[in-house]
Amino acid sequence: TSIGEYAFYGCTGLTSVTLPDGLSSIGESAFYGCTGLTAITLPDGLTSIGSDAFAGCNGLTAVTLPDGLTSISEGAFAGCNGLTSVTLPAELTSISKGAFSGCTGLTSVTLPDGLSSIGESAFYGCTKLTSITFPEGLTSIGNSAFYECYSLMSITLSAGLTSIGSDAFAGCNGLTSVTLPDGLTSISEGAFAGCTGLTSVTLPAELTSIGDFAFRGCTGLTSVTFPAGLTSIGEYAFYGCTGLTSVTLPDGLSSIGESAFEGCTKLTTITFPEGLTSIGIDAFRGCTGLTQIKFPEGLTEIGESAFEGCTGLTTDCCRIPRGAMNEHPQVIRVKSLMANLNRCKEKVKRSAPSAPPLTHSRGHKPMEK
Repeated sequence: TSIGEYAFYGCTGLTSVTLPDGLSSIGESAFYGCTGLTAITLPDGLTSIGSDAFAGCNGLTAVTLPDGLTSISEGAFAGCNGLTSVTLPAELTSISKGAFSGCTGLTSVTLPDGLSSIGESAFYGCTKLTSITFPEGLTSIGNSAFYECYSLMSITLSAGLTSIGSDAFAGCNGLTSVTLPDGLTSISEGAFAGCTGLTSVTLPAELTSIGDFAFRGCTGLTSVTFPAGLTSIGEYAFYGCTGLTSVTLPDGLSSIGESAFEGCTKLTTITFPEGLTSIGIDAFRGCTGLTQIKFPEGLTEIGESAFEGCTGLTTDCCRIPRGAMNEHPQVIRVKSLMANLNRCKEKVKRSAPSAPPLTHSRGHKPMEK
């Protein structure tokens, strides 16, 4: 009824296996590294496949999982780079961490309706995966679940999805459009970082926060419409999105993180909402296309070098609100604006009490993704 752990581990000469009908479980790493194995038929009574059970079986080209199976264990088929198709059972509810990671031959996967979770790195590095259909019952996608699935072109995420993990679709260069479901309230760190082919993204109405690095390096993005309920944009969220031309921020937004829009060189206009209180260090640094900005009166903090290198700015710097100016007397370092900035300083000195200058620590540059 069972095959134990490591039973055929590293049997590289093994080419075929006939499993009996009464088999109910295959242990951890049971066929790990059986590189000569080209086909396997799993019996209907099988209910458990252990971690790394078929990992590294490079010769496997197709797998049909039996109907009684409800979960796929961690790394079960990891590194099976010859695998081109996999049939998942209707009763499957979860795919564990790294289950199909490195299966570079997989081109498409149909997920069953009952699936509720996709684990961390489940399809990490499946570089030939072009399409995937997410079931309505799916509620969570783990960290790096589809990291560097370069060939994935479009995804429509299910309405019930409430969680997308960090780096979930990072490096998916082939993605051109993404529609996020209405129930999603946050986008995790680096979720779509480096998706250079992404030209449009539809953000859900209930979204309240965009995490650090969320869309970092998405150079194909030209515009983003932010939902009304958004309150924060994280550090480096749109760093290096060189295709962005305009941004209208929602009224409820209160903070823009460090380097959030740094290096968005084609950004020409930005509208700050009245509720904005904080602009982080380097937030718009190097946005050479910016020609006009107007700060809201409620703004209390502008980070060091927030607009450094914005050589196209021609705005009247006296629009900088008193609170922000008092604490950050050198918020915009553009030579052509220094005269206006100095006049602004003098007005602030006459109308507001002095405060000791803040000591800034420059933030780290973006992590490599």
